[in-house]
Amino acid sequence: MNEGEYASSGTAVLLFNGTDKNDWVVRFGVSDKDWAILRKGDKATVAIDAYPDQPFSGTITKLAEGADPTGGTYAVEVTISPAGHKLAPGLFCTLQLQPSSGKTLTLIPAAALAEGDGTTGFVYTSHRG
Repeated sequence: MNEGEYASSGTAVLLFNGTDKNDWVVRFGVSDKDWAILRKGDKATVAIDAYPDQPFSGTITKLAEGADPTGGTYAVEVTISPAGHKLAPGLFCTLQLQPSSGKTLTLIPAAALAEGDGTTGFVYTSHRG
């Protein structure tokens, strides 16, 4: 979730889990705009509340192929290295993703799209001058 967004009571925002001492993952959902610029192998910095002065490094290891039908977000999985620290399911954390793509996207509101066919379309614009 992003700052300012609301989650209903009991809604999972991030799931933190692992099966081995060095196999910990954080699972979360992103919007379609964020999903489009992320790639497997992109780096992440993870701040875990239990270790406030210790940043952890992570890597995106999974990207969903489709949106979650209940929330409309795309699942992302970041594998993190515990760096010798004790981790447990349920820890709170914050992630900072570092997309490797230098791709610049131009986004428009859907209402501005007048007509489209394949890779071409007509968009309403306004000129301020």
